[in-house]
Amino acid sequence: MTGPASEPPRVFADALIVTQDAQRRVVRGDVRIEHGRFTHVGPHAPRDGAEIVPAHDRAIVPGFVNLHAHVAMHPLRAIADDRDLSGFLETLFAVDAHRAEGDVEVGARAGAAEMLLGGTTSFLDLYYFEDAVARASSALGLRGFLGWAVLDPEMTTQRGVPLENARAFVHRWKTHPLVRPLVAPQGVYVCGRETWLGARDLAEREGTLLHYHLSETRREVHEHEEKTGRRPADWLDEIGFLGPRQVAAHAVWLTGQEIRRLADR
Repeated sequence: MTGPASEPPRVFADALIVTQDAQRRVVRGDVRIEHGRFTHVGPHAPRDGAEIVPAHDRAIVPGFVNLHAHVAMHPLRAIADDRDLSGFLETLFAVDAHRAEGDVEVGARAGAAEMLLGGTTSFLDLYYFEDAVARASSALGLRGFLGWAVLDPEMTTQRGVPLENARAFVHRWKTHPLVRPLVAPQGVYVCGRETWLGARDLAEREGTLLHYHLSETRREVHEHEEKTGRRPADWLDEIGFLGPRQVAAHAVWLTGQEIRRLADR
């Protein structure tokens, strides 16, 4: 038998420990790991039966959290780097239409492994075939806050209705110890009012987070304002979408007033 349960305890001795506790203390001390779990963080860890790893020249930090990813797109890097977001999405959607679930799972495994190598242990993600992402990331021990991408039915290459796909995904994974399903409307450029509100209602019923793209480019903001008379964040507030338990990705082209409104909601 191999794995954490069969390994001897290990003590990283005299390390610089970034605690991330309420006081954000950085202290000198030991970290003991036993049966795959931290059993001591601080000065003078018990050393009985443990492998001692000198760490006086090392810093030990909590796992990083990647707040926005499309981890299964790992193999698609550089597929359209010479295009703006609109052109990139046009290229991506054409490729996505031919990706099978197995392709997505292989890509997600590669992306998850890369995150682990960089110290990331939790991440937020939205894509389609999100079951494949859940299998891949949980198999490697990452904690994933994962959403099946929701968009208007006429805008998608998904099989079935995106909102129903998202609902079914939440139900399949909501009791998994490493997967936290969420609801993920993709963005104002592919989601109309009913889709946004349907996603909001689903998240409220299931008690999940909402995760979505917002004001990623100037073009997105300009085109939505021309179409609706409102900037994306203002429009989402006007239709009653904004609220707590939401993570807006990118949010690059926001005004100060929009930032305050998002915080207030």
